[in-house]
Amino acid sequence: MITMKNQPAGYLLDSLIMFAAAAGIMFMRFMLGSGDVCHPESCAFLQIYTEPGKSLLQIIFNPWYTDWNCYQARELSYLLDWCDVQIIKASILAGHAHFFSVVSALMLIAAAMVLHFGFRRWMPKLGRWGAMLLALLFVAAPACNSVGFFRSSKPAVTLGIAIAGIALWSIIRRRRETISTQWGAWISLGSAVFLMPYFDRQGMFFVSAFTVACAAFIIFLSLKPISVFFSIAESDRSRLTALMITGMTSTTLATFYNLVIGPYLIFYLNGYHPSFNYQNMGYFNSVRSIFQLLGGSIYLLDNTGFTVSGCSGPAAIVIGAFVFLLWLLLCCKYAKSHPAGWLLLITVAGVMAALLVIANIMTTRHPPILLPDVIHSGYFLPSLVTLILLLAISIEVMGGENIVRLQTVTVILTAVMIGIHLFSFAFSKQEDRGHLDHYAASSSELIRCLNDPARDPEKARIPYSYLQLIRYYRLMQR
Repeated sequence: MITMKNQPAGYLLDSLIMFAAAAGIMFMRFMLGSGDVCHPESCAFLQIYTEPGKSLLQIIFNPWYTDWNCYQARELSYLLDWCDVQIIKASILAGHAHFFSVVSALMLIAAAMVLHFGFRRWMPKLGRWGAMLLALLFVAAPACNSVGFFRSSKPAVTLGIAIAGIALWSIIRRRRETISTQWGAWISLGSAVFLMPYFDRQGMFFVSAFTVACAAFIIFLSLKPISVFFSIAESDRSRLTALMITGMTSTTLATFYNLVIGPYLIFYLNGYHPSFNYQNMGYFNSVRSIFQLLGGSIYLLDNTGFTVSGCSGPAAIVIGAFVFLLWLLLCCKYAKSHPAGWLLLITVAGVMAALLVIANIMTTRHPPILLPDVIHSGYFLPSLVTLILLLAISIEVMGGENIVRLQTVTVILTAVMIGIHLFSFAFSKQEDRGHLDHYAASSSELIRCLNDPARDPEKARIPYSYLQLIRYYRLMQR
């Protein structure tokens, strides 16, 4: 067993290198313009979150404005957005306006550091460079390019999944130890599982999927022939039960908050009841609704292929499908000669199925996610970190007599993918912004007007929302 006392000598140095590389990638994005475009919704948030005469709680518990009356019980994300706005507000008042989400960038860096820490400590078969490059692949992936100020909900859930995933693997690796020696992992996992639903609906979906998976494994491993085949001890079932109870308690409390506590606080602080229309999925009572289910498959395969190869469109979908199929085939081959491989195969297939269900829920509820200029955005971040965790676990489990070859292939392929993404972002033309073209073209003028109080915005051809934002902050500067 690897512990902190017998870590490789270069562990601290690797952590420093990892942090410097992750922070460097985020700084590169900032310098190359990730904070230069103001999203039209962000334009409103920059006023809503600084509205005079309202307390912080009144601002946060006001989904009529913070979520366009689409109540989703994710008030913790509004708190993070409020923090981002204070940073941006300070930059505007100082004459150096930007729209870069510092909070999102910090959370993505933190998620990469959590992945690296967990890979180095609990997955030794990845090797020194494999652990570092897999964590860097996360922060270099296209989904992490979305660090312009908009919403911090997805990065927050992503950090939560990284913490919960590493803690869960730590518990699995040390399942023969007493729970008293694993208190750090249990507290980390419990905190992440309990907090994720209050950051975003994806957090609720992932915790629900986690709970269902624990229940399914308990039933599956309770069958005597299967428990004997996998050498499942009573302590293993006890831990699975504890994990299921943790997830079940989290979803129950989050549901109670969503239905009772949140609406009460909104009414108490702002005098109205939130609308639940956005949360109501309704019934699939038309052919169109059935075909909308295909959107989740397109979304998941397209983003996977885009992350792996940098290709987009139909090519990305084909590559994504090939990656998933190859992954499953390798797990099947390993399972034929290793009993533990069957658990890995079930886990990989189950996670892929859960990601597909979550993707279908999102795209059916919010079809604009499939727009060409939206599909590769931060919506994919929670799925991305889940897939990277699953990949690392697959390599760790399947690593054996061919571990050196596996490490070499992992390092080479991961380094190539990181290079493709960084080169593409730094030197290639970014994807068409579609419905945001006019805003992107006008953002430079918006920044000039915010930085120079003497510049006349009335003469510039900018969106009316930009004009309103300029007027709002000029009044604040008086």
